[in-house]
Amino acid sequence: MTTNDIDDAKSRQQQVLTHIVKIARESRHDSSKLKRFLRRYERSPGELDDIIQDALLEATRCSDRYMARSTVETWFFGIAANVARNHVARCSRRNSQTESLDESPHMMDADSTYRPKDAGMDVSQRAAYRQLATIVTEALTTLSPDLRTTFDLACLQEESYRDVAEIQAIPIGTVRSRVNRVRTLLRTKVAQTFADYAT
Repeated sequence: MTTNDIDDAKSRQQQVLTHIVKIARESRHDSSKLKRFLRRYERSPGELDDIIQDALLEATRCSDRYMARSTVETWFFGIAANVARNHVARCSRRNSQTESLDESPHMMDADSTYRPKDAGMDVSQRAAYRQLATIVTEALTTLSPDLRTTFDLACLQEESYRDVAEIQAIPIGTVRSRVNRVRTLLRTKVAQTFADYAT
C-alpha cells in the first residue's frame, strides 16, 4: 500500500467518524431521519435507542472499511438496517423460547392439549420454504449496501418507491433499477438452485 493509499484510507475513515458524530447528535430527536428509517423495524423507543447505539458502535468499529463506493450516509444506513434486523431476530427468538416454555406440557393445565404449531403443515413444503429462505438470505448478503438497503425498504418493508427515494436521497428511477436488479438476481438464484435439485 502506497503512502497515498494510506492517506486516502485515513481520510475516508475520518469522514466516516465525523458523519457518525453528526448522526449521533441528530438521532436524539424523534423526527431524525435515522429514527424514521429504523421505526420500520422497531417501534419501542427503548429498543430503538439500543439499535441506534449498536449501529453507531458497529459503524465506528468498521470505519476503516469504508471504501467510498456510496455516500457515508447510505453506508451507515446499510449497517443500521443490518443491526436492526439482527436485533428484531434476537427478540423474536427470545419470544419463541418463552412461548415454547409456556406451551410445554408441564406448564399447561391438565385439560390442555399440546399441539405443535406446524403439525398440520406438509413436511416437504416446510423444507422447500426453508430452502427458499436460505437462498434469498444468502443472495442478499452478497449485495452492496446500497442495493440491499433499497431492496429491503421497497420489497421487505413495503415502502413506496417515493419514500425509499427520499430516505436514500436518490431518484425514483434509481430505486426501480435497483429493485429490478435484485429481483432478477433472486429469480436466477432460485431457478438455478431448484433446477440443480431436480436433476
